Amino acid sequence: MTNDARAGRGSSAVRWFGIIGLVFSVILAIAILLGRGWLAGQVDGFFDSVDQAVNRASVVVATTTGRFDERLADLDTLVSDASAQVGAVTLPPALTQRVTDLADRFGQIRDGWVAIRARIDGVLETLAQLDRALPFVELPTGPTEELAALDQRIAEIDTSLASLRTGATRRVQDVVDAATTLRGAVGRVSEVGVRIETSLDAIGDRIDRARATIGTLLWLTTAALLLLVAYIALLNVLIIRRPRGSRAADASDSSDASDSSDAPDSPVVDAT
Repeated sequence: MTNDARAGRGSSAVRWFGIIGLVFSVILAIAILLGRGWLAGQVDGFFDSVDQAVNRASVVVATTTGRFDERLADLDTLVSDASAQVGAVTLPPALTQRVTDLADRFGQIRDGWVAIRARIDGVLETLAQLDRALPFVELPTGPTEELAALDQRIAEIDTSLASLRTGATRRVQDVVDAATTLRGAVGRVSEVGVRIETSLDAIGDRIDRARATIGTLLWLTTAALLLLVAYIALLNVLIIRRPRGSRAADASDSSDASDSSDAPDSPVVDAT
C-alpha cells in the first residue's frame, strides 16, 4: 500500500471520528436541555406541594382563631349568667346543660388545634429535609417558639375544660371560676394563633425566594454544561473541516520519516 493510500485511509478515519463526535455533542446538548426541563418540573412540583400545605395551614389557623373568638362571646354570657346565680345551692339544670354544651364545643376546637399542629409539623419536617438536601439554599425554620407556646396554651385549655366539667356538678362559683380561667386560656391561644399565621405567611415568601434561587442555579448549570458541549462540538468541526492536503502531508511526512529511520547506513570508504 502506497503512502498516499495510507494517508487517505487515516484522513477518512479522522474525519469520521469528528462526525461521530459532533453528532454525540448534539445529542448530549438535547439531553441536557431535556434533563433541565424534567428537573425543573420536579422542583416546581415539590415547592408547589409545600407552598399549598403552608397556605392551607395558614387558612386553618385563621379559621380556628375565628372560631375561638366566636365562642368567647358565648363564654362571656355564661360567666355573666352564672355569676347572677352564685347564691344558688345547686346549679340549675339549664345552666348545667349550657356548661356541658359549651365545654364540648371548646373541646372540638381544641382538637382542631391539635390537628393543625400535626400539619404544621409535617410541613416543617419537609422543609428541614429539603434544607439538608440543598445546603446552598436558605430555607425558613418555621414558628418553633410559637408552636412551643401553643403547646403550653393547649395544656392550659385542657386543664380549664376539665375544671369546667367538674364545676358543672358542684357549685355555681366553681363554674364561674373555671369559665373565667378558660376564657383567659382561649384568649392566649388566639394570640399565639395570630403569630403562627404571620409566621406561616413569611415562610411562604421564603419558599418563593428559594424556588427562584434554585431555578437560577439550574439555568446556570445548564448554561455551563452547554458551553462545554459547544466547545467539544467546535473541536469536532475543526477536525472535520481540516484540509485533506494537510492531513495527507502530515501522513506523508510521518511515512518518510519512518522510511528514513529504517534505511541502512551507507558504508564508509577509506580514501587512503
